[in-house]
Amino acid sequence: MLEVLDGGIQTTVQDMGRRGGQALGIPPSGAQDGFALRIANLLVDNPPGGPLVLRADPGAAGLEIVLGRLKLRATEDHAVALAGADLNATVDGAPVPPWSSFLLRSGAVLACAMARRGARGYLAVHGGIDVPLWLGSRATYVRGNFGGFEGRPLRRGDRLPVGAPTADMRTEPGAPDWYHPGRAGTFKLGPRTVLAHFGEIHPGILDDLDVQGPLAMFEAFLDAAPEAKGRKRRARPRLDAVDLPAVERDFAFLVGSEVPAGDVVRAAASADKDLIVDVSVFDVFEGDSLGAGRKSLAIGVRLQPRERTLTEAEIDAVSAGIVTAVEEATGGRLRR
Repeated sequence: MLEVLDGGIQTTVQDMGRRGGQALGIPPSGAQDGFALRIANLLVDNPPGGPLVLRADPGAAGLEIVLGRLKLRATEDHAVALAGADLNATVDGAPVPPWSSFLLRSGAVLACAMARRGARGYLAVHGGIDVPLWLGSRATYVRGNFGGFEGRPLRRGDRLPVGAPTADMRTEPGAPDWYHPGRAGTFKLGPRTVLAHFGEIHPGILDDLDVQGPLAMFEAFLDAAPEAKGRKRRARPRLDAVDLPAVERDFAFLVGSEVPAGDVVRAAASADKDLIVDVSVFDVFEGDSLGAGRKSLAIGVRLQPRERTLTEAEIDAVSAGIVTAVEEATGGRLRR
């Protein structure tokens, strides 16, 4: 969470903007200097999004700071980055350069003076500014009074929620000793933050309790979860429905036995974030015919076009991208 101590001359929540509303009189909005916002997001490992002329991906939302004077206090540790105009920024009085990332500690105050060069600076925070989506984007349209934080520039007293970096959420094999080996997993946020354990209880414990198994359980660590968002939404997000048929394709990859299925799923999903809406594992096979230390892992991929029906050439191009992404990430190969 970021607490606004001074909203500055004009500071708004912006991403790369919304596409497809111009015919209805709705402008794209979004960052005026999209390059700077994308660089800031990349510096804190956020999805950069855009440009909208190439794809409808708004990326993570950050702050567009016009001419400066913004002042924020962090209520928890955040990785942040500044890009764009040189806002003569300081953290607790110590200068920080633009086009760089740094850790903003809990309780620290980030202050921007008047811009020395340029007009618009951008602040990105790991996980993005978590405000509701409006027409597929978190960008503020001030004249329309929607998007961003309550559809307006920031002012003193506002508290900006920071989202969990969903790209860092992962499921990994393994859990504490009271779970069945090989039949349990751990849900993590990033490489270290454990959110939950789940799986079957160890047979030895069931014997000690005189309980017939198998028996499954889970435990969630609520204190480790990102802070809940307390601000109420003024309206429900738009229903993002499409009337075009989805396309489903199946792939089987030959990978090492040690390769987690989650790595294959994440790699496949990264091949085209606009079209791929779901990746799921439907078969895992290990046998002598595959060779020692190898397994076959089959996934189903769903593509959802939004503007027009996909051609066979377009489907083949996405399929080739999926194969390449999985092979590069896992060292495996497509099973033919």
